[in-house]
Amino acid sequence: MPKRRQVDRDAVTELGLYIGNDGQLYESGTRMVEKNLARKMARGKYDPRKAPKAFSYTILRGAKKYAKEFGSSEAEFKTMFPKKVRDELARQAARSFEVEHRIRNKK
Repeated sequence: MPKRRQVDRDAVTELGLYIGNDGQLYESGTRMVEKNLARKMARGKYDPRKAPKAFSYTILRGAKKYAKEFGSSEAEFKTMFPKKVRDELARQAARSFEVEHRIRNKK
C-alpha cells in the first residue's frame, strides 16, 4: 500500500499566519467569510462541507500576495503553497470557525 504524501505543515502554518497578520486580507477576506458563515448558521443553512471553499478564495489571494512579496513573482505561489497546502489551511480555517462560533454562542 503506497504511503500518502503528507502536507507541509510548516507551509500551512506560514500561510495562515501571513493571512491572519495582513490587515487587508483579514478584513476583506477572512472576517467577511466568517460573518457570512455566521449568518448561515443563524438561519440554519450552514453546510460544513462548503465552508472550506468559502475560505479558499481568501487563502488563494493570500498565497499570491505572499509569493509576490517574498518570491520572484506572483505566479510562484503554486510551488510555494501547492493546492494540498491551501486546501488543508481552508479545512483548518473552517474547523476553527465552527469551534469559535459555538463557543461564542453558548451563552
